[in-house]
Amino acid sequence: MLLDSSKPDPFVQSDPEPSIASQDELGYCKKQSSLTFGNSTRYVIFGLSLYCLAVLFANSLTFNFTIICMTSPSQKENIASINGSIETIEIIDDQLVSSNISDKIEPEFSYTPQQQGWLFSAVAIGSFIGAIPLPFLTSFFGTRNVSHDELEKITYDKDCNDFGENRKPPYFKIFKDKSIIGVWIASIGGYTGFQLFSQYGPTYLNKVLDMNIQETGFMAATPFIGALVVKLISGPLSDHLTIISQQKRCILFASISQFLMAFCIFALGWMPIKTEIFAKIAYATAIMASSLNVVGVVKSAQLQSRQHAHVTMTVIAFINSAIVLLLPIFVSTLSPNNSPEEVCN
Repeated sequence: MLLDSSKPDPFVQSDPEPSIASQDELGYCKKQSSLTFGNSTRYVIFGLSLYCLAVLFANSLTFNFTIICMTSPSQKENIASINGSIETIEIIDDQLVSSNISDKIEPEFSYTPQQQGWLFSAVAIGSFIGAIPLPFLTSFFGTRNVSHDELEKITYDKDCNDFGENRKPPYFKIFKDKSIIGVWIASIGGYTGFQLFSQYGPTYLNKVLDMNIQETGFMAATPFIGALVVKLISGPLSDHLTIISQQKRCILFASISQFLMAFCIFALGWMPIKTEIFAKIAYATAIMASSLNVVGVVKSAQLQSRQHAHVTMTVIAFINSAIVLLLPIFVSTLSPNNSPEEVCN
């Protein structure tokens, strides 16, 4: 279902002789800025994108830990009163340790499981606001800080007919194309698995595996270092693995990513809770496997839609936002207390 790079573009018929696109043909000359960052605007955009993605994900994790640590004021008063009684007990018996008693206290949250689900879903509101208009606005206005020299580097050896100013995306053809539909369906599975571990991974580590906050934070962050390594390796590997076609490479990486995530989710749900080391391995493996989704589903979406990638990626962003919105409601219904019994059943 994914596009083979040797096949022609299904949406655009190109002329046989490619040429270098000009600013007029790309439509970037409407209101060009004099600030071109030394003909390196593409690197500035790349750096800003990395920074924004890092901050966005850091905010999401911080929000998750805030929800985990939130308790009602009465709960804090109960803990304080018990700590006071422990000081009295220690005078009688020095062998009693306050942390042992405090650890037995179940937190009394200041929100219901349904409210917790909506707290997690609130992140999706901003995603919905930006997912739909921004890609189209970027495509319409273009990048005004790109100089003529940089534009020639970007469009070198590309067919200028693919970038016509008045060429509108063929929405009907895109939305009925089987390969694009397959990419969108694959995105549902890939982003569901990723968001499940991203949003509820810390909760699983803290509530099910009974890790403290420090251990939970360390364990929740460590697998993403492995995911970074996997992305750095899989990207060049996908480009240089020329013994198989581009289509088969995309299918291979997408299949490895999604099947491996599904296996790890199954293992975490059915393995005994006491096997903490295996749970950690499965948790880390699932997150690292999700990183292969970039060279699988996302890459195939860009290869298939080409200059109309903003249309395909907008739908993928919309799918991801919908998953962020609906997944917490689904989880809070099946596992309202986040107990080991609810997770395993």
